[in-house]
Amino acid sequence: MDDKQTAAGEAREPKKITVNEAWQLIQNGSNPFFLDTRNLKHYGQSNEKIAGSVRIWRDELAARIGEIPAERTIIACCSCHRENSSGKAVSILYENGFGEAYALLGGMDAWREAGLPLVPKED
Repeated sequence: MDDKQTAAGEAREPKKITVNEAWQLIQNGSNPFFLDTRNLKHYGQSNEKIAGSVRIWRDELAARIGEIPAERTIIACCSCHRENSSGKAVSILYENGFGEAYALLGGMDAWREAGLPLVPKED
């Protein structure tokens, strides 16, 4: 059975990661790649982002998949507390051969509420 598939042959469920687990990866020097999947409206309503994150809306991800570093752990984040956009982005990553990809539980709000660092957006 392919790791991307369930026993029934359906696409596998996106893995999720807590903000504390994601922060621990940073602290351990694992250098995860943060994929900001917020759409233009939600991204525009915010003044901040996770340092080093790259914004690619999930509907653009398949066309821009070459911008994602396959050798790094990918953490997708969005503004939805149910990981809707980031979960769909992780599924697209799985479909394109990325194995170490996670949706950030609670998204940007959970990151902010945990007091983890954010930086001003450049754009």
